[in-house]
Amino acid sequence: MSLHITAQLFEDDLRRLLTELLPSTVDLDPFGADAGRRWIRFEAPQNVDFMAKQGLRVRTSAALQWTALGIKVPVTLNEVTLLIEPMIGEDERGPKLVFRTRIEQADFRLMPTFVDQAITSRINAALEAEGDLLGWHVGETLLQKIPMPKNLKPVDAFQMQAGPVSVEVQEDCFTLRLEVQLKFSRNRQDEPVSVAEVNVPADAGTEPPSKV
Repeated sequence: MSLHITAQLFEDDLRRLLTELLPSTVDLDPFGADAGRRWIRFEAPQNVDFMAKQGLRVRTSAALQWTALGIKVPVTLNEVTLLIEPMIGEDERGPKLVFRTRIEQADFRLMPTFVDQAITSRINAALEAEGDLLGWHVGETLLQKIPMPKNLKPVDAFQMQAGPVSVEVQEDCFTLRLEVQLKFSRNRQDEPVSVAEVNVPADAGTEPPSKV
């Protein structure tokens, strides 16, 4: 048996969530030699637009700290455009909803193009990793096994797990569709023995024919 669920996140709710999420800072080299020295802080969103079939486009500003030859280089980005793309991933625990985020455009006016591209690439790699961590592991959340009362035999447990999951970006909302597979498991040791399973001799209970 399957339960089909549709959940929608509308524009007003998403704007409120983004206002709670931003401003926030992303470490661009969390495990390297420049940990804590290279980072970008995205400010509060200025504009939010749904891009059907693509994702959510967020316009904001940012403060960037980079390093060159061991020297900290602060950079102010007056215009930054982010694209947030919801997608479904999969691992050994089942489907997972993740939000892949990348910079579409940033105002690196004072930097050479090759530096601009290198920094943008590093930022996008860090944002992708953060997006995976921010995701919802649908498979893990829905994987449940609930024991039944001991006096209810031979039913052992109620089980549920995630089936197919999809996400769609529409003009004014995110739509998540998921299937939850439901079943009861049974303890075969407690199964009652049916009459058909009882071994009865073929001639049991019959009288031998009488002799005339």
